[in-house]
This record gives sequence, structure tokens and C-alpha cells, in this order.
Amino acid sequence: MELSILLAGQTFSMVLMILVGFFITRRGLLEYGAGEVLSNLTVYVLCPCLIFSSCQMDFSMEKLKGLLIGLVAAIFVHIVFIPLSHLLARSCKCDELDRAAIIYSNCGNLIVPLIGQILGSEFVFYSSAYLTVQTVLFWTHGIKLITGKKGSLKNIILNPNIIAVIAGLIFFLLPFKLPDILEGTIDKIGSTIGPMSMFSIGIIMSSLDLKKVFTSLHTYVIVFFRLVAAPVVLVLIIWASHVTAISPLAGKVMIATVLAASAPTAVTITLNSRLCGGDAIGAGRVNVMSTLLCVFTMPLVLLLYQVLCL
Repeated sequence: MELSILLAGQTFSMVLMILVGFFITRRGLLEYGAGEVLSNLTVYVLCPCLIFSSCQMDFSMEKLKGLLIGLVAAIFVHIVFIPLSHLLARSCKCDELDRAAIIYSNCGNLIVPLIGQILGSEFVFYSSAYLTVQTVLFWTHGIKLITGKKGSLKNIILNPNIIAVIAGLIFFLLPFKLPDILEGTIDKIGSTIGPMSMFSIGIIMSSLDLKKVFTSLHTYVIVFFRLVAAPVVLVLIIWASHVTAISPLAGKVMIATVLAASAPTAVTITLNSRLCGGDAIGAGRVNVMSTLLCVFTMPLVLLLYQVLCL
């Protein structure tokens, strides 16, 4: 219960940051294009720095085991979510973009800083497994859903988040570390991810017709599947499989996995929809509404997990 309350407080704080970005843009202090700049900065610079920084810890077999558990759990989540999204989409006449919004969460620029704040850097290390799996799938399967075209292997290999995970693992496994000045610089850059990512969402929100955002039944349906239906199905599967009974470490790592799986829709869906001529406005509505409502749903999903599985 305490962890759920702490999560609610942190998510509410992030919503306040979104509102700051919204109001300063509406007042003309920032242009809408700044949202895309901040989003790119967050995804391609700040998030990789935070991931790499979280790996700068002393090696232990327990931490390596936790990372492997997180990797297997992340793969399993997407094995469940991809066909589940297809089932939900067929029942509600949703398109491929809606499916992407249900499958892919904002596990980078929202969940990574959130986990760092409420659970600590060790859990950011574990959550990097989910981010890695989602990044690979997004630039293959996700891009195909959004654009109808095959994703590029080059985009996966050269993705800064994947590079950060690989580089971080190398430094985690080897007995040497970066010089203090470099490590400190990377850590400070990564620590700015929370406000920056929330400002970018607030700027995107400022460009939308809020009346249409909150009166669109279709948007509510997609957000319900992303924030409630899919995460609850995952928690019930974890409960039924008794996977957390394997070890206390599994229960801890699954907290990071459940949080990542119950996060709002990935902001990269909106960005790629805009770049590829897709329904960026519709994607933006889902992103904004899911981000605002996650302050209520994520703590409840986490509480359900704690009650049933721990």
C-alpha cells in the first residue's frame, strides 16, 4: 500500500509538470515545435544517459539474475499484449495505430525516471530489460503497425537506448568504471529526464482541442485497454503462474515490469505518426489522456499486484 501511495504522489507530480508545459505554451512562451525537440532530446539523449548511469554499480550475480528475469518477463509481456491487442481491436473496430497504442507503453521517458524516484537506481537497471525488448519490437513490429512499412534493423542497432544498455552492461560486467567527472556528467544529464519528458507532453497537449480529447469515446476505449485491461490481464497471469514465488528477487523485478506494462501510451507513437503522415492528432489524444489518467490507474494496478502476487 505504501508503495502505491508513493507512486500516486510521483505520478501526480509529473502531471503537474505536464500542466506547466501546457500553460507556458498556451501563453506563447514556447512554440509547439519545442515539444518535438524535447521529446527527441528525452528519447535519444536523456533516457540513454539515465540507463547507462543505472548500470554503474558493482557486479553481483543477483543483479545479473534480476536483469535476466526482467528480460524474460518483458518478452512474455509482449507475447501476451500483441495478440491481446489484436483481439481487442477486432472487438472494438480499432485500427493498427490503436493496436500500437495498446501494446507499446511510455516505459522510457516516463517509467524510467518514475522507477528511479520511487524504487532506486537498481530498479532502473532491471527496467532497462523491458525498454530493450520494447525498443526492438517497436522499431520492427510497431513501425509496421503505424506506417505499414517494415522497420529498419539499422534503427534498432543504432538506437541510443540499445547502445546505452549494451555499454552499461559492459561496464557492469567489467571491473573498471568511467572517470568520476564523466560518470557524474552522464548522471546529471539523465536526472533531468522527468521534467523534460513531462514538459514535452504538455506542449503536445497544448496543440490539441481538449474538448475533443475528453469527449472522444474511441479515445476512452483505447486508454482503458492500455491502462486497465492489458495490465490487469498481466497481473492475473503473474498471480496464476505463481512466478513471484520462485524467489524474493523475482517479486521485486516484476514490480518494474508491471509498472512498465501499465504505463501510458508511448509518446514515440505520436512522433512517428506525425513524421509518416499518420493520425498524429488521434495518437496525441490517446497519449495525453492516458498520461493524465495514469495517476489513478497505475497505483491501483500496482496495489492489485502487491495484494495478489507478493
